[in-house]
Amino acid sequence: MEVAKSVEQRSVGAEIWMLAWGMLAIAAGLGYGRFAFAVLVPAMKRALGYGSSEIGWLGTSNLVGYTLGAATAGHAARLAGRKRATVAALLGVSATAALMGATTAYPVQIGLRLLGGVGSAWVLVLATSLVLSQAPPWRAGVFLGVLYAGGGLGIISSGLLLPPLTGLPGGWRLAWVALGALTAAVGVGYGAFVRPAEAGARPPPAESTSGRSGAAGRGVWSRTLANPSLLAVFAAYGLFGFGYIATSTFFVAYLRDDQGLSKATASLAWTLVGVGGLPGPLLFGRLRDAWGSRRSLVFAHVVLAASILLPTASASVPAALIGGLCFGATFVGLVTVVMAFVGELSPPGDVAHVIGGATVAASIGQVAGPAVAGMMADATGTLTSAFVLSALACLAGAPLVLLARRRPAARTVD
Repeated sequence: MEVAKSVEQRSVGAEIWMLAWGMLAIAAGLGYGRFAFAVLVPAMKRALGYGSSEIGWLGTSNLVGYTLGAATAGHAARLAGRKRATVAALLGVSATAALMGATTAYPVQIGLRLLGGVGSAWVLVLATSLVLSQAPPWRAGVFLGVLYAGGGLGIISSGLLLPPLTGLPGGWRLAWVALGALTAAVGVGYGAFVRPAEAGARPPPAESTSGRSGAAGRGVWSRTLANPSLLAVFAAYGLFGFGYIATSTFFVAYLRDDQGLSKATASLAWTLVGVGGLPGPLLFGRLRDAWGSRRSLVFAHVVLAASILLPTASASVPAALIGGLCFGATFVGLVTVVMAFVGELSPPGDVAHVIGGATVAASIGQVAGPAVAGMMADATGTLTSAFVLSALACLAGAPLVLLARRRPAARTVD
């Protein structure tokens, strides 16, 4: 009896430890590696003379790398193990961020943002796979909600840390270096304190046989392409990717340059995106566990579209703050529901690869988002039309989600 109790306590402790470090990894890999770029856009435009198109292509290059990372994360886990691959990804994101502060060469910055995107995707896919391998299916939403709260944590901390730095001479450089240092600290801590047995880091069955790994991978994609429900969710997730990334990339710049709000207000609104991103994943995770994935995902698409449109409808401070709060809660919450849904729709052993496939689908939309938004802004002189298009893309995903149906057979994750 005592032995069983001790094992159960260790299991609970391992789950908490895994979620805590996973949340920090998401905060650094995505919150700093991707989303903090939005805070630095105004300072980089002023210091380097970039227009919206140049900023848009920096965002797009990061998302090309993100797509490549999503497609290769499963292979990285198979070759190095999920813990080592996650540590390598965090340290890679750290290096690319620090080097961004050391160069003004635009082609080099494009390359650095691309490499950083690869690392960010590895962190997301591998951390998600670990959590789904530990979570009971009926609690997957809550587990992922805790994990993805790291995105909000990264946004909040970058929203508080970076604006004072960007106000200093060469502040955009200092800001990139600070992001790199923080991400490196998380990577070192993850490597030191997460133990493979605690993290559930053994490869899932489909990834554990090296001799048949290529055939297994081809089998995963064959099954995925033959699953119309997964394809519907992937398509909706791609539209979400287009809409949310264009909004997040230019959010601070839009409030300042187009809506005429102060730097303090725009920074506060961005911080509220992060504030919303802390409880949002948990709220939507609980909603998913109560309503089911399909209904909660449709709801998330509609609320996200409304939150994007709100700042365009009014140049007031309340519209900016409420829009930022709702946007942050919903876009991270939507990711939580999608990942739980693809877990439901995937056969045992396919989950890590299918998560990568879903992330690739979102990345395809995200690759186009910043570039299209930047070109629209340069052509029209305002980002308003780009925000409206982003909202319509998110809204268009809702009917696609309704096409998805859960597999009738019960399943266990990994």
